[in-house]
Amino acid sequence: MKNIKAIISTAFLMAAIAAIQMPALADAEMDALKARLESLEKEVVELKAAIDKKSSKPEEKGVEISGLGYLSYSYDTDGNDKSANEFAIDRFYLTVRKKVGERTNVRYTTDIKTTPDGNFDAYIKYGYVEVSEAVFGANLVFGLQDAPWVGYEDSEWKYRMQQKSASDLAGMLNSAEFGVALKNKFSKGDYHFLVANGEGGNRRERDTKKDIQGRVSFALGGKAPKLSLYGDVGSIDGNKSNRIGAMLSGGAGRFSYGLSLMSGSDYDDSADRTVNESVYSAFASHSLKDSPWSVFARYDRNDPDTSVSGDLISRVIAGVAVDLDKNLNLSIAAHVDDDDAAAEKKDKAVKAVLQVKY
Repeated sequence: MKNIKAIISTAFLMAAIAAIQMPALADAEMDALKARLESLEKEVVELKAAIDKKSSKPEEKGVEISGLGYLSYSYDTDGNDKSANEFAIDRFYLTVRKKVGERTNVRYTTDIKTTPDGNFDAYIKYGYVEVSEAVFGANLVFGLQDAPWVGYEDSEWKYRMQQKSASDLAGMLNSAEFGVALKNKFSKGDYHFLVANGEGGNRRERDTKKDIQGRVSFALGGKAPKLSLYGDVGSIDGNKSNRIGAMLSGGAGRFSYGLSLMSGSDYDDSADRTVNESVYSAFASHSLKDSPWSVFARYDRNDPDTSVSGDLISRVIAGVAVDLDKNLNLSIAAHVDDDDAAAEKKDKAVKAVLQVKY
């Protein structure tokens, strides 16, 4: 700051001298004085820019705090569920972000949910460091982080507040993992590759092996849908556990849709055989013209063991949603679950969820 004051003072002094001695100066001297004044003005501009840049360095910026909450009311029309008529906190996230360097960000997210016994379970959902453009232009993420598929499918489904994505709900994939990842966007899409423990976000490693998970999504061009491919090679308690999946998703105007398929194979050492499982999900939504209202529907079909009959699980969700405010949304949906292996094969419920972002 002293330098800039000195330069400005010198510039004013030279300007004053020039004004007093203007008639006596030769043309050459006058040109030299003008050039020096222009040079001083340029230095002043550069110094100001340097000061502004220094004062706006990421490490001097504050902490960004945000959150997301799902406050629900559910009513089981069949009365099969013990909590057939219940208000609950399905999820309440609190996220703290901090940019600690030119390319380095830190994220910490906590999650609170209502447990089956009515208590609250609070835990760390995410806790990681992300360095942008760290490896071949890709972001490097280290720590407890979002897995490549579940969160992505949730974003395409759009109504996570009503129900998890099909692969997550079936227990085939985890939404968070401990590990290191590379993620980036390219002209037609994006990719996300992760080396992880494979145990999810709430367990320690249980064997010496690691899961390799990856998703690549790209636009097919024109009005064609986006194609997403997923692969997961890993283990559970030392036994092979692999996944492969695909999803077509897209939309036109106010209409959006998606069709996902996930299949997996897990070796069961107690039965000395490989168990193959599959789940697919079809969903769609439509926003009404010039209105805060939208309608949505989804159908899931899960086969926990393709070699066994009588264990199919199907699910239908259909409802409406309305934006009550900028960060406040209310959705109401009917849920019909059909489980061939359950004592009560069909369960019907109505669920209302108030989603708030802050």
